[in-house]
Amino acid sequence: MLVKREVKVYSNRQQLYRTKGRHWKKIQGNVIVQHHQLRDYCMKTVEMNRRSTAILKLLGPPLYRNPTFQRLFVLYNAQNRGFIEGCRPIIGLDVCFLKGPFRGQLMAAVARDGNTQMYPLVFAVVESECKDSWSWFLFILTNAIGSVDEMGWSFISDRQKGLVEAFEQLMPMAEHRLCVRHLYVNFKLRFKDKSLKQLMWATATSFSENGFLQNLEEIKRVDLNAYNYLTKISPELWCKFKMSPRAKCDMLSNKLCESYNNYIKEAREQPILTILETLRRQLICKYDKKRRGVWEISGGLTTFVVNLNRNTCTCREWDITGIPCTHVVCAIFTDDKSPEAFVHPYYYVQRYKSAYSHIVYSHVSSIVNSSQSNEIIMPPPFKILPGRPKKSRKKEHDEIANGTRVTRKGRNMSCTRCGDTSHRTCKRPPMENSTLDRQATDAAAKFSGIPSTQTSTQASKVGFTFNTITSNMTRREKG
Repeated sequence: MLVKREVKVYSNRQQLYRTKGRHWKKIQGNVIVQHHQLRDYCMKTVEMNRRSTAILKLLGPPLYRNPTFQRLFVLYNAQNRGFIEGCRPIIGLDVCFLKGPFRGQLMAAVARDGNTQMYPLVFAVVESECKDSWSWFLFILTNAIGSVDEMGWSFISDRQKGLVEAFEQLMPMAEHRLCVRHLYVNFKLRFKDKSLKQLMWATATSFSENGFLQNLEEIKRVDLNAYNYLTKISPELWCKFKMSPRAKCDMLSNKLCESYNNYIKEAREQPILTILETLRRQLICKYDKKRRGVWEISGGLTTFVVNLNRNTCTCREWDITGIPCTHVVCAIFTDDKSPEAFVHPYYYVQRYKSAYSHIVYSHVSSIVNSSQSNEIIMPPPFKILPGRPKKSRKKEHDEIANGTRVTRKGRNMSCTRCGDTSHRTCKRPPMENSTLDRQATDAAAKFSGIPSTQTSTQASKVGFTFNTITSNMTRREKG
């Protein structure tokens, strides 16, 4: 209907699908041809990136007559060296499904850098998520980055299919944490009490064994079944007090891997070769960005980008003032540098001293004693302005006047007759308790010698007006 309405072209659904497929092949290339080029792509990857790992696993006879793609593992040497030299020894594992024509799964290992941000380590394309594929992935990974016994790696993951069994088979002594957030998702399906959520997280985040046991006892007091459910899970999998101090990371959630899945969301829809190229370009851009001294600083709900080489921050405070803002200082400290080195030279002590280093010489006496010309310079014509000469400038309406004079600033002015604040005076009869009414009452009291409260009542009864009272006062003074 959209094609008919917008383009005025009448076609059936099959014609539209065939047209979409032809254009997809022109944009992305033939999907089958991309699989034909995988072997050459892996060889080129190792050739251009020395000591990198690119392993292609194929299936052949008797299952298939021709070699058929099954799995692909890619680890660049830059990722490997950067992880070993600059990241903490903790690795997050996760898997996400691909949306291309042949589907499959994308396994990823993500580390954590010194800025507590994700560090993509390795990715692999496999046929499905199972114990065999996870064992294959972990075996190649530990051979490339070093064994657990040698390097002491720690791992964190969700409860993926076959992953726990693969750890028990390949690395039974490795520290393997489970994402507490996913544990709680399964926990709350059985136990609906909201107070158990806080107790469970308090138990998981306890750094001491006493705190862990106290929180468990509190859970036992609230719900015995919840207590029995949690005690069946080994504390090494989800409690901080059992974590190894080697990793220097108390991470209980696998959010880094989830962020990486969102980071590669567009690549997951592409064919196999386009996926590999998209991930490679993302790595190049990320490494180049971090090498240039570019940081992303989160301030509440807003993220600011700081470039230390260009002396810029997206909040623009540093750009305008030349003094590092709070976001820049955070990036500077993270980079182990001094904030004083990033202050603009205008604020240097040398600049300040240079401004006053020159001398203004006196020459008044030489001018008085000697004249270089006989021409006399006259002053400009004197102008007499109307009004009294003013020696002080006219102040603005919002300025505070100097001295002790009391002004009307801040007072709410109103009409003396009706009391309305929209005007100053009017011809309406004076209202009760208005300024004019009070003046008339005081004048009547002065005229008759009666107190003002009584005069006001009597004046209202007799029908006195202000004009009558003032006229009587005038006759009395004259008499």
